[in-house]
Amino acid sequence: MQPNQSPGKLTAKVISSIDDYFKVINYDIVLVQGDITTVMAVSLVAFYHKIKVGSVEAGLGTFKIFSVSEEMNRVLTSRIAEPHLL
Repeated sequence: MQPNQSPGKLTAKVISSIDDYFKVINYDIVLVQGDITTVMAVSLVAFYHKIKVGSVEAGLGTFKIFSVSEEMNRVLTSRIAEPHLL
């Protein structure tokens, strides 16, 4: 994280970094947990590489994608991940 870093810049940085990593190492499954912006970005890149994703959700979603800044990231991750553990 950087001071005053936007979610978009963080997402771009994570996607770029993890994409290079997944090109080198072949995984059967990736388990994601933590900062939901990072979780979503890693899940998306794993999906692009046809790697299964398991997600451990730390909180409950609101299902109001514009009221909570990271709710859409939770929604996207839950669609990619199987299992998605609450």
